[in-house]
Amino acid sequence: MILTLLTLCILLQVADGITTYIGLTSENCQELNKVMSWLFEKVGLLPSIILANGIMISIVILVYVFSLPYITYIYFILITMYLIIFFNNLREIAK
Repeated sequence: MILTLLTLCILLQVADGITTYIGLTSENCQELNKVMSWLFEKVGLLPSIILANGIMISIVILVYVFSLPYITYIYFILITMYLIIFFNNLREIAK
């Protein structure tokens, strides 16, 4: 089960990156995360998305490797958070 949750976390990171890129390149969406907006300005859109999602994927994998306590709860929180972000991105793209 934990491996399934890990895989889902990684897939949602990739989906977030793809939908963020599509949304922000379509010019009808804007980034609401101030830190990411700043990073987009400093590094560029695609490198920022790859960097941020790469860091999150690394954290998710480290949680798995070190089998941190409450790992299931950590993954459920991350999955819930990124499902909300993913569906919000899709909603904004569809506008």
